[in-house]
Parts: sequence; structure tokens; C-alpha cells
Amino acid sequence: MQIDNHDIWLLKEGEPPALSRDSQKLRTTMLALALAEEGCNVGWFTSSFDHGSKRHLTRKDKTTIRQLAPSARVYLLPGPGYKKNLSLSRIYHQHLTAKAFTRCAAELPKPQLILAAYPTPELCEAARSYAAANNIPFIMDARDPWPDSFLESGNTVKKALLYPLVTYYRKLLSRSAKEAASLVSMSDRMLEWAASYSGREISSQDKVFYLGYRFDRKEELSALEAVTPERFSESEPLQCIFYGMFGNLHNGEVVIRAAKELAARGEKRVQITMAGDGIFRAKWEALAEGLKNIRFTGWLNRTEAEDVLRRSHLGFITISGGVSKYWFGNKFFEYAAHGLAVINDTTSELKDLIESSGIGMNVAPNDSRAIADALQSMLSRPDLLHAMRSASLRRFKREFDSYAIYKRYAEHLMQFIRSEKLLSKKAVNF
Repeated sequence: MQIDNHDIWLLKEGEPPALSRDSQKLRTTMLALALAEEGCNVGWFTSSFDHGSKRHLTRKDKTTIRQLAPSARVYLLPGPGYKKNLSLSRIYHQHLTAKAFTRCAAELPKPQLILAAYPTPELCEAARSYAAANNIPFIMDARDPWPDSFLESGNTVKKALLYPLVTYYRKLLSRSAKEAASLVSMSDRMLEWAASYSGREISSQDKVFYLGYRFDRKEELSALEAVTPERFSESEPLQCIFYGMFGNLHNGEVVIRAAKELAARGEKRVQITMAGDGIFRAKWEALAEGLKNIRFTGWLNRTEAEDVLRRSHLGFITISGGVSKYWFGNKFFEYAAHGLAVINDTTSELKDLIESSGIGMNVAPNDSRAIADALQSMLSRPDLLHAMRSASLRRFKREFDSYAIYKRYAEHLMQFIRSEKLLSKKAVNF
């Protein structure tokens, strides 16, 4: 293996690195690029298996290195992969990925700082263990409320079967949270959740950095404006989008049922685009069969997705299960970046943001009739919809542009790196 000196190691599994021009830049990619712009040498460790598409990006039997930027490398760790998100094969895969990191880390010079995203528990624990053994500051970025969310949906038998795994994961989580020099998260509620496992109060070193959204060219952001018709019609309908993975997290069924409800009411002024792919695609397409007010695009690359988003007026955020009360994910920021109003059924802090900012409407979870009612109210008040869209775009430009978010995130991490370098210099001089 080629030996690289890195200032910082990032560990995040389940998030594809943006290795091609049309790839979407997600949180770890944007952080790695921001750190590289600060002059850091970055190593990002992730799985060679892509969680979304359920396919391997590279060979599954050895670590492959890819260049993300001149001073940022991605280490794609071997693992067998899995077909189902909640399965023994996934747990086995995560265990082997963590072991692969430990082997890889032993061959590399020690970094100044290690940041691990949680989940996955196994990879985060491997990072914590390595950091503790080598006296390196460790930071945890809380992304998802595993394993608590496992117990907030499903029947009693399923919960009982999961409880040994939940107990084990809580042990790993608590250890990582307690030993972290800083807890980081993408929302206030998620940070509070992570801190509850640390045994301490939230401190000035614990930070929230929103996920945000990043346009490849800054001039794209300044050129954006919301344009809404004065009146909707069958030929010029209200364009809505459901965009995401067709799986257990995003509830596409409730949107399809809302489309059925609108069709039953004789409403022809709404067109819904279901953009994405996943294990439920065939099921959802079958559910929508015969509906003229809904279409499926399949998976879209970055350019195709931005084109559809620019032509839309409104986006759906409909989340299933216990994670709903913590959810503050990528889709909201993508919608806001393109000046879309939002219909939201989560009970997370996004609900409060929508109410306080006037950027959309909140509805009860999994309520298709409420979604249909909300859409019809917007049809009757295009001026109100336009005001929501304009407010959404203003809020994005002010707070959610990823260039600003990840510059602050990188600066937070740089203080630890500079401190470690100073200590190392003092030790050499001594």
C-alpha cells in the first residue's frame, strides 16, 4: 500500500464519495474538500460497497485508493456487501469493514486527528479504539439515532429480537460519545441525543453543522430565483417532487396515495415526479399504476436532478419510523437550494423551522388526505406558494450554503490539528 501522511482521518460508511463530475457532493465529500482547501492532507475511509445502489464501487476483496482532490484521498475498504438494510449480512459486512480499517490504519503514519461519523457503530468504534491507543484526539459526528430508532417502529416480537443488538450498539455508542473530544452533529436535536450517551453536558467544543447543499459554481447560487405561475392549470400544473431513495426511510407510498386522492377529487392541476430508485421501486410503481398525475424518472445524476428540481415548485419530505423526530437530512437543503416550498410530515426540528420561516406546510405523519388538502390550498393561493418559495431560497442563501457551513466545520477541526502539531513540535524541541 502507498504510504501517505495525513493530518486528519475521516471515517464514514454508507455515503458515496463524489469521485466523478456528476456525483452529488454529500457531507463527508464537502468536509474533505473544505479541509483540503485549508491546506490539510485528508484520508477518508469508507466501504467499497455503495449502500444506496447495493453494488460495489471497486473490488470487494482489497482496499482501493481513489483521489478526491490533490490532498484528499479515499480508501475504499473491502467488504462483502448486503441486500437488506436491516439484516445479519449487513452487520457482518460492517464488522469486516471495521476490521479492514484497522488493518489499513496499521500500515499508515498516524494522523493528527480522527473524525468518525456515527453510524456505523463498528467503524466508529474502530476509529475510537485506534485513537485511544495512539493518543490522538477523536471526534464523533452523530448522523443517525442508531440503535434507538430500531425500537421505535415494528412489532413487539421484532423489538425483542433486536434488543441484544441494540444493547451492544448502545455500549459502543456510549464509549465513543464519552471519549470524544468534541461531539458534532447536523441538528440540535441529534447533538442532544449524542450528548445523552456521553455522560456530560453539551460544551463549547460540541457543535452543530447543518448538512447544507453545494452548487459546483457559486454563480449558480446568486442566479437563483423563485418563479411561480399566477394561476395553475392542467397545461401548467403545480410541479411537485419526491426525491430520494425508494426504501424504508423515505415514505413514497403516502405521496402516491395523495396523488390517488387528488385524482378521485377530479383535481388535474398537480403533477408529481417520483425521482429516485431503490428496493421499493416496483412496489411503488405498481401502486401508482393508472395515475396520470404521477411519473417515475428512475435514478438521476447530479445534472439531471438539478434540472428537475429547477422546474419544480414544491418538494415532499415524508419520513417513516422512529427516525422522523430527528430527521434533518439532505433533501430539505436540496429543496431549499432550488427555491422549493416544502410539505413535511416529520416531527423533527424541521417542523419548527417551517413554521417559523414560512417556507412550507407541516402535515400529520403518513396522512395522504392531509397532503392532498395542502396541495389544493396551494393551488388556490399561488401567491402564498410563491412567498414560501422565496422565503425558502432566502433562508438557504443566508444559512444553508455548504461553502460557508463546511468552512466553519473545517475551522473547528483545524483548531485540534494545530494544537496537536504544536504539541508534537514542543516534544521534538524538548
